[in-house]
Amino acid sequence: MNILAKTWKDIDFDRMVSNERLLLATKKASEHKSKSVSAQKYLKSEERRDMLREELLDGTYKPLITQDRKIWDIRSNKERTIRRPAFRDQVVHHLLMLELQPHIMKHLIRHNIACIPNRGMEYGRKIVKNWTTHKKDSKYLIQADVKHYYECVDTAILMNFFKRKIRDKRVLALLQLILDTCTNGLVLGYYVCQWFGALYLSELDHAMKEKFRLKCYVRYVDNILIGCKSKKQMKAVTEYLHSYLANVCLKLKTTGKECIRQFKWYNTFVDFIGYRTYREGFQEIRKTTYMRIRKLMNRICKNEYCSLSQARSLLSRRGIVLHSDCHTLLRKIENIIASRRMRRMVSYATKQQIG
Repeated sequence: MNILAKTWKDIDFDRMVSNERLLLATKKASEHKSKSVSAQKYLKSEERRDMLREELLDGTYKPLITQDRKIWDIRSNKERTIRRPAFRDQVVHHLLMLELQPHIMKHLIRHNIACIPNRGMEYGRKIVKNWTTHKKDSKYLIQADVKHYYECVDTAILMNFFKRKIRDKRVLALLQLILDTCTNGLVLGYYVCQWFGALYLSELDHAMKEKFRLKCYVRYVDNILIGCKSKKQMKAVTEYLHSYLANVCLKLKTTGKECIRQFKWYNTFVDFIGYRTYREGFQEIRKTTYMRIRKLMNRICKNEYCSLSQARSLLSRRGIVLHSDCHTLLRKIENIIASRRMRRMVSYATKQQIG
């Protein structure tokens, strides 16, 4: 059965904007920000939700354009431009994805791991580690990064995809309305754009699995890692990758540390989504992550007491180290956590916050 050719026949606008869905979407949009004024207004006021529902039903709904702001992304060490939509628009985004998500999930392959429930960095780490047991299928590696992925996405191509899949014209009109607010490609900060980013290259994912029969393939938004059996296959896959991306208005990075790499996986490591994986199966955290953890540990050890933010930070980073093979570093972190009673501190603060 060809999943790519199937239409999503049961997409229904009236069901999507029902009172039950609207309340559920409001609760989802208010997660981790339920104390904000705008979230409380929509959670407590049924009248506001009814007004939003009426706007959606009679076609008068218009998204509010908010200002972009620049942030520094510590993980990737670069500046990013994000946009936080108004809360009412966040509710509409969640409302739309409650209807589309089951169909999008069926369309995405299981090795597309970004912004998808239960498919985070830990899921990707396990996939790459599993390749070390399939040495024949991952003898050669292609590691590539799409240049300015979100900014260069052609929303017209994305909209044409939805037109082939969805029959309800009101749902299509709402999708078009949201995509029109994305002035340059997709917007960082929009909940729907996370899913659209995973979906945009889904046909490439299917081609790699079905046309080239690749057992070793994984994509994390714009980061692609491919395992090949031979140099001939590696060359054919690389040529197809370049040609496909050109057809969808994208291209790979050819300069800098994230440029496309083709190499034999023998006595070196592959650095992907925060972990270094060696051919023998050993996995360690990357050097920059290690240095940040060591600096945090040194700051904590210099003082008799640690702050709540330091405790939360170290407990969070313990999870990263826990899934690697850095056992010595993990023991040191565990000793600091136990000696400073960090778990009790964070647990008490969380209970106070909830109370």
